[in-house]
Amino acid sequence: IHDQAFAQVAVPLEPLPAMPLEPPAPMPAPLRDLLSTPHWTFSEAASVTLSSGKQHIFVDAIYRGGCAPEGSFVSLRGQGILFTGEHVTVGYPPLLAQGDLTRWREVLQGLKEDPTVSLIVPGRGAPTAPGPAIEGTLEYIQEALSLVRAMVRAGNPRSELASLVPDLLAKYGPKPSKGSKLTLDLDVVGRHVRAGLETIYDNIKSGTMK
Repeated sequence: IHDQAFAQVAVPLEPLPAMPLEPPAPMPAPLRDLLSTPHWTFSEAASVTLSSGKQHIFVDAIYRGGCAPEGSFVSLRGQGILFTGEHVTVGYPPLLAQGDLTRWREVLQGLKEDPTVSLIVPGRGAPTAPGPAIEGTLEYIQEALSLVRAMVRAGNPRSELASLVPDLLAKYGPKPSKGSKLTLDLDVVGRHVRAGLETIYDNIKSGTMK
């Protein structure tokens, strides 16, 4: 796990306040007793070897930034397999709310030119060839940016960003299959889409993004 991700979860837990009345009935084990800390963290890059008998798998992690402050890639060395996390999604719009979109696009452009990667395991969606998955994510980022910029130029209020969500979901959201129960999923994805648009809007208005 990357150092920045660990810092977000490694928060000291406050002790429970003293009970002025009789002790309550026995409770399940506290959550802190069920959690374990990562075996290792890293800042820029790290490698670990997984061994079973004579078989060894070398796993490399490298920090990229972009999709989130802790965004990283994990690869199986020599296998052409890359786990991208939220940097690449398939069948789902990427989560833009925590991203540095300039850096994100730089990372994806670099990944497009990497001949050693033959299979991407995305943050969400099925494993796939790199080209279409990367292009789909880049296309969504660019469309979200263009739509929000147009709203800002037109002087539209932040609340009107909600009107963009249905079309983005129709184009980039998960497609329900026969007999599936996707309503709740689409509601959640829609809220994530709106949060990303709102982040872009706020950054443009504050001058931190053009």
